[in-house]
Amino acid sequence: MSDSKEPSVQQLGLLEEEQLRGPGFRQTRGYKSLAGCLGHGALVLQLLSFTLLAGLLIQVSKFPSSISQEQSKSNRFAWMGLSDLNQEGTWQWVDGSPLSPSFKQYWNRGEPNNIGEEDCAEFSGNGWNDDKCNLAKFWICKKSAASCSRDEEQFLSPAPATRNPPPA
Repeated sequence: MSDSKEPSVQQLGLLEEEQLRGPGFRQTRGYKSLAGCLGHGALVLQLLSFTLLAGLLIQVSKFPSSISQEQSKSNRFAWMGLSDLNQEGTWQWVDGSPLSPSFKQYWNRGEPNNIGEEDCAEFSGNGWNDDKCNLAKFWICKKSAASCSRDEEQFLSPAPATRNPPPA
C-alpha cells in the first residue's frame, strides 16, 4: 500500500452498496466489487498488525442498529482483501503481498478448507473463514480521516460516552 502509516480504528469505514441508513455502510455483491472502496476514495483494508485486527473485530461487532436482525445475521461477515484466487493455497492481499505466517493463527479451526471453490477470506468476531467469492458481504475499507465528508467524520469518530441509553 502507498500509506506507510497504518490507519487507526477510527479511520475505518464499512461500505455497503445498498444504503443502510447510515453513512459509511455499503454491501457489495462479490469479492471483485472492491471497486466499491475505491469509488468512495478508500482503500481495501489489509490487516497488518494484531492491534489493528483486535480493534477491527470490536468495530465489526457493532454493526448499525438500523440493519434488521435477519440482515445482520446473514451479513455479519466481511471481506478482508485476502484471497488465493491467483494460486490455490497461496493467500495474498489485494496489493499482491503475501499473508504473513504470523497471521495464519487467525483462521478458524479447519480453515481455510476450500470447500466448493472457496477462494476469498472473510471474518467476523471469532476468526477467519474462506468462502465463495461471489457472495454479498461487507467490504472493510480504510480512508484517511482528512478526506472524509462531514457525515463520514461523524460516523468514523468515536461516539461520545453516555450514561443512559438513548430512548427507543
